[in-house]
Amino acid sequence: MKPLFDKSDWNRITNDYCAWWERRIDRPLFNLSFYGCEPDMKRPAGMITENLHEMAGDPPEMVAEKYDYIMRTRRYAADGYPGYWFNLGPIFGVEFYGARAFVTPDTTWYKPDIFEPIERLCPAISADSVFLPRIRELYRAFNERFGGSVAASSPPRFCFDYLCSFLSSSDMAYALYDSPQEVKRCLREFMDVDIPLREELYGYIKDAPGFTTWGGIFAPEAWDSTQCDYSALISPEHFREFVLPVLERSINHSPRYNYYHLDGPGELCHLDMILGIENLKCMQWVPSPNDRDQCKWGWLFREIADAGKNIWFCGGLDNLDLLIDQIGTTKGLYLTASYHISEYDNVMRRIEKYI
Repeated sequence: MKPLFDKSDWNRITNDYCAWWERRIDRPLFNLSFYGCEPDMKRPAGMITENLHEMAGDPPEMVAEKYDYIMRTRRYAADGYPGYWFNLGPIFGVEFYGARAFVTPDTTWYKPDIFEPIERLCPAISADSVFLPRIRELYRAFNERFGGSVAASSPPRFCFDYLCSFLSSSDMAYALYDSPQEVKRCLREFMDVDIPLREELYGYIKDAPGFTTWGGIFAPEAWDSTQCDYSALISPEHFREFVLPVLERSINHSPRYNYYHLDGPGELCHLDMILGIENLKCMQWVPSPNDRDQCKWGWLFREIADAGKNIWFCGGLDNLDLLIDQIGTTKGLYLTASYHISEYDNVMRRIEKYI
């Protein structure tokens, strides 16, 4: 079967995204795809979805076939490209360490069978993990089917929120005051296990033309985003002591390709420290669910842009002109969206002035 993209396509995607990461390109990047193409293509049996929880009973080869169908029935435009990201829920890598996943219609939560005192917590890969063996077999199947023809899902990266999954809410809060050295020990041990694990997983897909993660930003090597949702609950002093070193170590492991997921106004008290991370390349801002007024956050986007960081903008095409007015530049912006193929001409007209 004909590859979805040829070598010249991947050279273009690689060159444009690398220029974007390095802030050498003045226009925004638009990762666009249009579904509903190839209506006569044979559809695989069963549910067609990118939610891996809903295909838990499918053999890995069948999952790869379904992703192939999804990609082949889409048209990629502007800076769009064929690729896959393994969606097992937020920070799903924490399940590798023994936190059990509880899947709901809206998200996935994690907690261990028993909350142990932090002094007894020793981060290690769990023999009972369900997600890790599944990820390994999926990587093998996807690499066999796609090889170097589509972008691969980067292995997940450790973040501070992993630790929060293994302690009760009260124990986590007390630990920062009562057991700071134990907190730092656990964080080091998580990271010491996480880096070689990611290298192992990368070995299954090293032939891919590039790698992607949540949000679809492309990079020519394996990478991942980072975050600390727990930071909304702690002081800047505790953020500086416990969280910032984790972010710096994680980002410095992939210094050319990374972004920070800034989730809600509770994290804004740490903004200056996050923007001060030298190798941080991009930031995604997610306001509260009921607070989507883009005009309100112009100051925040200006601070991100003024710090020389790229922006993954989640406000959509309707608010792009406003964002550009607020920050005074089109450099370093990234948007991703998917539309029905019937919207193709309209969408392409809307972005023509930018590209």
